[in-house]
Amino acid sequence: MQSFKDFGLLDDHEEVTIESWNSLLPRTLSARVKASDVSDVHTDNRSLERFMREVLLGGQSSNILEETAFRDALGALEWLGLWSTIGSATDVMAGVAVPLGPHTPLEFFAMVLAHRLRYAATERDMVVLSHEVIVRGLDEAHQEEVHRSSLVAYGDGSGSAMARTVGLPVAFAALDILDGKVKVRGVTGPNEREVYEAVLGRLDRAGLGMIESVETVDAASPTIEETLCYSSL
Repeated sequence: MQSFKDFGLLDDHEEVTIESWNSLLPRTLSARVKASDVSDVHTDNRSLERFMREVLLGGQSSNILEETAFRDALGALEWLGLWSTIGSATDVMAGVAVPLGPHTPLEFFAMVLAHRLRYAATERDMVVLSHEVIVRGLDEAHQEEVHRSSLVAYGDGSGSAMARTVGLPVAFAALDILDGKVKVRGVTGPNEREVYEAVLGRLDRAGLGMIESVETVDAASPTIEETLCYSSL
């Protein structure tokens, strides 16, 4: 995402006009490298990569990690249909009309993402929520507890997982307000007991309840931080 920002694809200040999806990246890069004309950037595939390297790496020699990140960025752009390596003939944006008139690069990029990230007929979305809170006592026993709260939800016939996890809590709270069960007025957060208690109960019955667990680790065992670090290697 940082690479997309560096390439100018997330700019939302100035509007540009493009003739094809292939011209979006050169157009945004031309502003980044202060090119006088988009043709200065979009001369050929090799020069376009040189300009991208200049923007992302500052024209300096890169180490292995930076070079890997640069190649990953190129791979992402190719998958999105905004960049093609030599010999690649696949146009993943074929058939998607380019909007007429000026738009911000971010608006154009959002259209590309909407096309490439859409769900296929056989796919469904998933929402994963996970919280881990580490509690350490002050006594010499040095016991630690990790409190976990997690949720995994999938889209189903009633709606996508994102729509359900975002929309149902608001809907339940609104119903409680209409029924007169919420007395607090004005702008308030969900940390009011009369708001969250009923909402959590309804979410649980709707299949969106959190799974809670507590794990205790004694002083002889590795710390929770160490355990988490090891598990991520």
